[in-house]
Amino acid sequence: MSEPICKFNDSRANAINCTQFIYETTDAQSHPMHASSHHVGMVLKGEGVLTVNGESLPLAAGDVYFIRKSSVFSLKRSADMEYFYISFHGWHADEMMERLRVSQTNCIFHGHGELMAFWTSCFERSESGNLDLFSEAVLLYTVANLAQPRRETNELSDKIAEYANQHFSDTALSLTDIAGELGYDAKYLSALFRAKRGITFTQYLRSLRIKHAAFLFEEGVESVKSVAMLSGFSDALYFSKIFKQETGLTPSEYLRRIEEKKRAR
Repeated sequence: MSEPICKFNDSRANAINCTQFIYETTDAQSHPMHASSHHVGMVLKGEGVLTVNGESLPLAAGDVYFIRKSSVFSLKRSADMEYFYISFHGWHADEMMERLRVSQTNCIFHGHGELMAFWTSCFERSESGNLDLFSEAVLLYTVANLAQPRRETNELSDKIAEYANQHFSDTALSLTDIAGELGYDAKYLSALFRAKRGITFTQYLRSLRIKHAAFLFEEGVESVKSVAMLSGFSDALYFSKIFKQETGLTPSEYLRRIEEKKRAR
């Protein structure tokens, strides 16, 4: 392979949707752009510099990198740099990014040349009928190799997040409830969570709820009131306001876009 090759997947999935599997040998990503979905990349050859939200980090052959959705990024390559990347989104995709603790400063996993052969084999064997399977296989295999083994953790921020993940549909859930369960002061947990995660607990909980709401809409639930309740909102009007803040679309606009995508297929 010496020329860039782009392969696209038009099929729909809710948990993970891999929309592109690209072999790149040009400077197509050298100028800042807005990531409309998550990206995972594998550097095959050469060197480059990945810039994410103003933070520049070096890349070399064997490196795996991730870019979060909504980030502003660019990739400046050396003359001989070759790399793959996959664009992906979905609620399970978001969970994987959280599991890897991907941030603008923790987005490159160095020295994983053993993954190159798998990426290359899957790309060469993929076509329109199986691209979704091969690209998802590459994503899952890569994350499985990079993620730390699951363990019981003593980190309070992880325990807070885990409790929220399990109980976000409870409309009355608050950090005070979690503090009571864990035996800590709510103000202390609030400050600790923000320091560890970079966002407030309220922002984290709101994001969880909106992601679940979007998943329900994608699954075919069209009642805004029902989706609001199932996602942890007791007020449908407030839910609609927060949904637009998080996604840029009102629930009705989001549902309309889903229908438009269905008709386009």
